[in-house]
Amino acid sequence: MKIFSLLLGLFLGACAVKHSPNASLVTFDIAHQGGVVKTYWRKLGDKPSKEFALGSNNWVLLIFKDPYKKAKIEQRYLEPGLYYLASFEFQVGDRLLKSQGTLPRWRTGWDKVHNKPLFLAFEVKPNTPLKLPPIELAVRHILPNKKQKIKESYKVDFLFNDKNHVFIKGAYLKSF
Repeated sequence: MKIFSLLLGLFLGACAVKHSPNASLVTFDIAHQGGVVKTYWRKLGDKPSKEFALGSNNWVLLIFKDPYKKAKIEQRYLEPGLYYLASFEFQVGDRLLKSQGTLPRWRTGWDKVHNKPLFLAFEVKPNTPLKLPPIELAVRHILPNKKQKIKESYKVDFLFNDKNHVFIKGAYLKSF
């Protein structure tokens, strides 16, 4: 049994993702009323398929649990560069709200015309841990009104206190 445990430990250690010596630990804290917000992040200049997601259960646990659980602080080692929020999704009641309706790999959170993020971005420097300010998503439900030709919708605002100016703010930061 000890040999099996040792071999399993070595196998899992070999499968662990290795980061470069320049990578920095980044701390994320994003929530909506204490619930998780699934976010998709990309490094500027990387292929869309190189995005990474935060805020969801392990795929094995999805069988047993609700994928939109309580929010928690997450950490990830990232290579130096500029990272931007490509898209996000979260649950409000029985509805799943998404920043963009397509598949995550086709969503883009970068405004190529103005060369800035649509939502948020931040820069990672080599060997420098970064704690991003906590973000709370505030949601306002717009009810339909046929007389005024208003369709049902949701307005989302990113609320945070960025004293150290860590974030680069995008056009859709307020009232997306």
